[in-house]
Amino acid sequence: MNSLSKTFSLVFLLFFTSFVLIAQENSEYKTYKRKRKYTLADSLRGALRPERTCYDVHYYNLAISINPKKKIIGGSNEIHFKVMQPTAKIQVDLFGNMEVEKIVFSDKELTFSRIHHAIFISFPDTLPLHSLQKVQVFYQGSPKVPAQTDQRHGFYWDKDEKGRDWIGLCCEHLGASFWFPNKDHLSDEPDSMRMHYTFPADLTCISNGVLEKIDTLSQQKTYHWFSKNPINNYNVTFYLGHYAALTLPYTNGNGEHEITHYFLDYERDAANTYFQHTPTFVKFFEDLYGEYPFWNEKLAIVQSPYLGMEHQTCVAIGRAVTIEEYENWAYVHQIPWASVVPHEIAHEWWGNAVSANDMADVWLHEGFATYSELLLIESALGREAYLKEVEKRRTFIQYFYPVIGNREVNEDTFSKGDVYYKGALILHELREEIGDSRVFFAVLKRFFMQYKYKTVNTEDFINTVNDVTKKGYTKFLKDKLYKIR
Repeated sequence: MNSLSKTFSLVFLLFFTSFVLIAQENSEYKTYKRKRKYTLADSLRGALRPERTCYDVHYYNLAISINPKKKIIGGSNEIHFKVMQPTAKIQVDLFGNMEVEKIVFSDKELTFSRIHHAIFISFPDTLPLHSLQKVQVFYQGSPKVPAQTDQRHGFYWDKDEKGRDWIGLCCEHLGASFWFPNKDHLSDEPDSMRMHYTFPADLTCISNGVLEKIDTLSQQKTYHWFSKNPINNYNVTFYLGHYAALTLPYTNGNGEHEITHYFLDYERDAANTYFQHTPTFVKFFEDLYGEYPFWNEKLAIVQSPYLGMEHQTCVAIGRAVTIEEYENWAYVHQIPWASVVPHEIAHEWWGNAVSANDMADVWLHEGFATYSELLLIESALGREAYLKEVEKRRTFIQYFYPVIGNREVNEDTFSKGDVYYKGALILHELREEIGDSRVFFAVLKRFFMQYKYKTVNTEDFINTVNDVTKKGYTKFLKDKLYKIR
């Protein structure tokens, strides 16, 4: 068979596989599922295909250089993995606009092919079951920047108010493969990851995990960061800017800790006021859900050139460090803190420590974080204020799609926002249906403690509800999650 025939056969097989996967959706609720056409690219990005399930990533070693003048990045990612099924081919993901320079395995270059944003790497021999392997992908290019019509994600080559470089990225749903090669599926988190960033020497770099060392040359610096905990790929990030820091002490039952706030160096007075409530938020969530899951690394809050984002151990809170009207537009009451700060901190529990294994279930991140805001208001202002805030959120629900999306197609469940507001209201209604807040909060704590550092789906949450309450809430929850109304 010639190469053209092989390519055609592979494309046909991939398309057929994607069709079958979509057809196998939950039949009981399929009437209420989102109706849209899915493509081969959707399946390649979202499906757990054999070229993905055959291996399990346990470590990434990412090293890149960032060039603000040319707006390009380049470097390599070592992908360390365990073979789960004998295979001579694996799928790695990197957006098509990024150039793969070479792929190295055992000091030899491998052949590979590309379909859409998927890279199929061929090995000279079948990799044995349970063996530990490593490939290194070298690449470079200009990563996607945010579109004018969609500012949710992309690479931000920005400037601060003094005209200096201010650079960052966010890629929830878009996928981490827009800027570095990886197995871009939420179900496979590396157990740990190292990140080495080289950039102009006048900038400071904040990233995930702990800072191991800084190498400085005359014109450049390299920061070496290490995430020692599992991390989902869209949470991997860095911030480059002229940052100063405010460190606040925090003590819980297990000892003394620090919360570090990073802000642009001319914002110190505003930052002192803006971040004063952060320890209160952390204590509230620890009491409610369990201890902050990443004290062995850090807890950092970072001013960013884009809207809030739950980057693990270094959450982004947007451009402003003053309480602007737009930040609290969702609240009925006057709240003396910006809504984005507790929302993103809550994601350290819901989204980071407990992570959905498919974009279809991302309400487990956003609904839980939004509901955490409501619980914080209840704690601060009382039950009546809480109920008014619940009703305000109800007015934001668009009832355009079900909360649960189609699996294995990288569903954009964020569209129309119901994963936030309807997701939060479903938790409120579950609490009312259970009728005992102590039992409801026991459900949340159990869910967190049982699945901390793991990936989950909605069925895992429903099973936890039923186990803790000793009652059956499956139909109650599925009707709300899978039906539009």
